[in-house]
Amino acid sequence: MTLCAYGLPLARGGNLIHRLLLASVAVVADAIVRMTRTLVPDLLRVVLAVGSFAIVYLLPTTAGQLGALAFGALAGAGLLRQPKETIAPLSLALSWRSGAAWLAAFGLVLAALPFADRAGGTLGMGAAFFRAGSLVFGGGHVVLPLLQTAFVPAEISDGRFLAGYGAAQLLPGPLFTFAAYLGAALNAGPGGWLGAALATCAIFAPSFFLLFGIAPFWRDVRSNVAVAAAVRGLGAAVVGLLAAAFIHPIWTSAIHSWIDVAIAALAFAILRTDRVPAWGAVIFAAVLGGIATLRP
Repeated sequence: MTLCAYGLPLARGGNLIHRLLLASVAVVADAIVRMTRTLVPDLLRVVLAVGSFAIVYLLPTTAGQLGALAFGALAGAGLLRQPKETIAPLSLALSWRSGAAWLAAFGLVLAALPFADRAGGTLGMGAAFFRAGSLVFGGGHVVLPLLQTAFVPAEISDGRFLAGYGAAQLLPGPLFTFAAYLGAALNAGPGGWLGAALATCAIFAPSFFLLFGIAPFWRDVRSNVAVAAAVRGLGAAVVGLLAAAFIHPIWTSAIHSWIDVAIAALAFAILRTDRVPAWGAVIFAAVLGGIATLRP
């Protein structure tokens, strides 16, 4: 992904960036459909997803995203309660003191993020990636709206941002690898290989804090009816968050003609067969987009 950050700007003449944007349309649309089936299975959660979408669409800022997630969690806690489940304990042996220490450290870092944002530069960049890693829920695709709000257009253009996201589909492993591309490509921070390394570490760091912090309390937390309901509401809110990002900036940046619509729709249809992985759809969109540019 770091090499993509160096190479994609050189490919503008070949229209590669636009083809990757079309692939992003298909991949994110497919992700929304899959997440909707899992996280929005009933009418009440449809309402929560629509409410989250409206909040983010009307307030396209970090505050709007946090508000949408809070709305989903709070509404879910009150409206989506189900009978208590029996949860098996995790096999990770940690004392409650150790867990409390990890959670306290995580809380301190979160409290420091606004100050890092004001400092800007490398600290601000790291804060944005850490925040995104802390808020991802329901699937790696959720990093897209979180990072887009943080960096576009001040530190990177919509086109380069989404092209990198499309390129990330070509690689195995979690979508958090997209952070390496951004860390290298952003105007903020050190850029290059060092920026890629810092961004990757920052976006993955929250998972370690939460893993070691929550593990000792996992059984009690997951079996709590209110917490489980809040998680259900949060899942619905995440779908609305991603749907808002699909409209802007993904659709508005990628679709400029009926040919673009056709290429994205065909790539989406291929993904829906469940026989072609995301990287196959990216290659398909790139090749078909290249053929389309050859038309008289």
